Parts: sequence; structure tokens; C-alpha cells
Amino acid sequence: MELVNIVIDEEQSTYSASQNYRFQNIKCGKSHEIIELRLADWLASFIGRMTYGLFNDEGVEEDTVTNIRKIGENDLASKRILSENWFDIDIKQFELYHLLYNVLIIGHTEYWTAMTMSYSDQCSSFYNLLRYFSSYDNYEKYRKINSKLHSEYFNSVCCTELERSYQDFYKN
Repeated sequence: MELVNIVIDEEQSTYSASQNYRFQNIKCGKSHEIIELRLADWLASFIGRMTYGLFNDEGVEEDTVTNIRKIGENDLASKRILSENWFDIDIKQFELYHLLYNVLIIGHTEYWTAMTMSYSDQCSSFYNLLRYFSSYDNYEKYRKINSKLHSEYFNSVCCTELERSYQDFYKN
């Protein structure tokens, strides 16, 4: 904690609360004046757009509930499978996912890169997508599996991770 510098975007209550901790340096300012805040704004927008894309994928395979009174007619055992387009990527896109994984997950072992609240499942899916691509050592190994199977495998990763996170949540 003593090695961490915090920059807060014009949020006086958060700034006041931060004074209760022993961070190396804490400053508060306006995003148009401080590059760290502009980068944080860009990053928040990027993560938000990715999560929006994941949950508004028009090619998703899912049995949507349209009438709660007729829910018995739905096959809710079906999986929510992302469209293959998410996994039909070239080597530069693959390497970008690896870079994002290293920056947003590996580089943040003690503090969160993103906070969510009621949208934690969506954010979890984004981070699981980064983890999924990074589970392949190289692009050649990744391409040995077709995009449709990647969709299935990714769904399994998401389900497993959500189950684990909820089990951990209820342990505490």
C-alpha cells in the first residue's frame, strides 16, 4: 500500500476516505488536467464497451425468455453461447488480448482495475474472455480449435468462474 499512488477524479468524498489509508501519494483533480485520469476514463469506456458487446451479441445462441408465465416452454438448460465472430481473430488481435490480460489482470494483483456492483457478471465475462485467450500459449495452438468450439469452451470457463466467485462470496 505504501508504494501505491492514487489519483481521484474530483470526488471529494472518495478523496477524504482515501486519507484513512497509507498510500504513498493521493491527489485529486480534473480529468482534462491529469493524464492518469484521462487514461482511466478511456479504460473504463473500453471495458464498458466490451461488456456491452458481450451481452448484446446479436449472434448469441440463447433461449430467450419472452413471457415469464410461459417459462416452462423455454429450454433454460441451453447455454448462452457467444457468436463465433468473437473467436475468429487474427494473430494481432490474439496478441492484443494477451497484452490486455497482462496489463489488466497480471499487473493488478492487489487492487481492482474495474469495480462493478450490480453488473459484476458482465464484467466477469470480460475478464474471463481475457483469461480465455491467454490460456493459449500461442496463436498456432489457439487456431487448432475452430471458432464454434471456442464459443463452447468459453461458455464453460464463464460458468465455472462465476460458480467459483459466488462460492467464495458466500464463504465470507
